[in-house]
Amino acid sequence: MSKKVIGRCLNIGNCGIANSMAVVEVDESAEFVCTECGKPLVVANQASKSGGNKSSQKWLAGLGLVGAAAAGVFGLSTVLKPKAPIAADATGSNSSPSGANVILRLAGSNTIGAKLAPALVEAYFKSKGCTDITQEKIEVELINVTCRLGGTDYIASISSKGSSTAFTGLKDGTADVGMASRRAKPADVASLAGMGNILSPANEHVVALDGIAVIVSPSNQVPSLSVDQVRGLFDGKITFFNQVGGISKSVRLYRRDDKSGTFDSFKTQVMAGIPIAASAKAYEDSHELSSAVAGDVSGIGFVGHTHIGDARPVPIGAPGQQALLPNRFTIQTEDYPLSRRLYLYSISEAGNPEVAKFISFVTSKNGQSVVEKEKFVPLEIVTQRSDLPAGSSSAYQAVIAGAERLSVNFRFNTGSNQLDNRALADLDRVTEFLIRTSTNPSKLVLIGFADNVGDPASNVVLSKERANAVASALKTRGIIPGRITGFGAENPVASNVSPEGRERNRRVEVWVTR
Repeated sequence: MSKKVIGRCLNIGNCGIANSMAVVEVDESAEFVCTECGKPLVVANQASKSGGNKSSQKWLAGLGLVGAAAAGVFGLSTVLKPKAPIAADATGSNSSPSGANVILRLAGSNTIGAKLAPALVEAYFKSKGCTDITQEKIEVELINVTCRLGGTDYIASISSKGSSTAFTGLKDGTADVGMASRRAKPADVASLAGMGNILSPANEHVVALDGIAVIVSPSNQVPSLSVDQVRGLFDGKITFFNQVGGISKSVRLYRRDDKSGTFDSFKTQVMAGIPIAASAKAYEDSHELSSAVAGDVSGIGFVGHTHIGDARPVPIGAPGQQALLPNRFTIQTEDYPLSRRLYLYSISEAGNPEVAKFISFVTSKNGQSVVEKEKFVPLEIVTQRSDLPAGSSSAYQAVIAGAERLSVNFRFNTGSNQLDNRALADLDRVTEFLIRTSTNPSKLVLIGFADNVGDPASNVVLSKERANAVASALKTRGIIPGRITGFGAENPVASNVSPEGRERNRRVEVWVTR
């Protein structure tokens, strides 16, 4: 008789098993996912430990989750069964050692694939009980991570040739997991439509955050730039830095190569369809680009914020708003204008059981610690006392007086009042934060915002509706926020001129009163 592992589904609001808070028994050898919705389970059969104050215990008890919370298994805790056997994949590889099994094939973004993905795979293999874990660079854009378990070698291959190759690899079957530093484009969605909806919560996974830093030489003290000014610099209309408050030097442009997800994100977030000047020098490697800019007083370029190196990042802001540097908090909230999400994409029906287990590990507490170690921004929620946005109203200031802001903004699918995939996962992260910090839900303040299209009074109503949508989703988890309000188009974090900017402004902030 096979051993059973007991789990609990957290896909509340979308799954009957999760809504009923029932436990699920799964054979140890089977994939550890919900039998109804297919979402990863959290372990539910661990012993309870003491923890949390009485007020926190009271609302947790209403959910029947005191034991799970105290044991640290609710929310983003590890969902992998410890040392479960790795299932061999039939796929072979010309570069594989004799007798080795290729069990995971990752393809796509160099931003993810160069260092982060190999580190995550190593940690994943270690969590399974593997030994002799090694990395081997097969070629410039291909790394194999090998481990040994039970006398057999297993391999995960990581091909990093740009985000676009994530979707071609999933389509032609040469990749199990697609790595992308941009969201799937409509063309990607259409090309994979026959294999399911790539944007569904089962297939699209936000696993880390990053920010695109606009960098100059340390000798160039240009104080800040708007997105419009960055666009003007890179399309060649602004030719001297003193036109934007910098030194009296001509502008020399550096950019990432065409296959780079960083390049794709920059084109979307900054260039708005306008081509980058042909004089810009392209680099395949972010570190080389950063070093070149740092040594060129006339240089300006863009890289992921983890690749700033010796260059100087320039604060970026929307017109009339406080310019921000890319750091953990501004990127987690996505208030930094050039913040971006890093994605893993999968085909849920593809049949490789290691895919769901690997992605579950990446989004677990252990996986996110690897994200942070590799200098990307993890998804775990923290709090910070934040500066008041420029021009914020007295009413807004009164609501947040003495409060700390959570490092999350709830956002919505385009043209919809439905929470996007990151927001759906953030519902559990907020729950986990309350448990971890013994914070009573009555301390939560949800503040909705809208873009500036339409009547101001109507926008206030829309912003409150967004805050109420988040509150309703939290209430299914037994969390009743203390205050729910909205401030319309106040405090934009992006320009309302573009569709992308208006989408970023349609958000819900989360604060905690003390």
